[in-house]
Amino acid sequence: AAVSYIAASVLVTATFVRLASWRWLTASFALHGLFLCALVVGTTYAGTFKYDWPGGRSPFARTLGWQAFAKATRDELEAAAASGKPYSAIISDKRSHVAQLIYYLRDVTTPVFAWREGKVARDHYQLVRPFNKQVSGPVLFVSSVGDASPVLKNFVDVKRLGSAQGDAARYRKREVVFYALSGYKKE
Repeated sequence: AAVSYIAASVLVTATFVRLASWRWLTASFALHGLFLCALVVGTTYAGTFKYDWPGGRSPFARTLGWQAFAKATRDELEAAAASGKPYSAIISDKRSHVAQLIYYLRDVTTPVFAWREGKVARDHYQLVRPFNKQVSGPVLFVSSVGDASPVLKNFVDVKRLGSAQGDAARYRKREVVFYALSGYKKE
């Protein structure tokens, strides 16, 4: 898609130059410059817009709220380490959580794994970072609000630690629940 847009832009510019349509070329550059400025300003201030978007959805809802989510996870890791019971790993049952934890906690030595239910991986992280029996010690489970029993039933000791939330958009919160798990009983 990007290649075809670039090719079309080059062809339009070449046509305007060949026909000596300098007004159209100037107008095209001005229009694209305004669009670029709006895009830069929009993405820079994405979390600060206080008005409703048309249709009630923010185009930035999928990208906002992850820093607060990662900070809460980091706080859980640090609290466990301070109490002398550090976690040996972090696991999550959602691909988006695993991706964001890997990114935002890249300076943390605690590895992040994806929970895989069944034999077949459903996404990239379940394929390359599956949680398995080689991980020893307690783990921090980061789950979405909802039914976490498919994961929890595989551990002997389960302790709900609390929850955290961050703003993903004006009317949308990104909420997660933390569990301390130990005694993996599968495989």
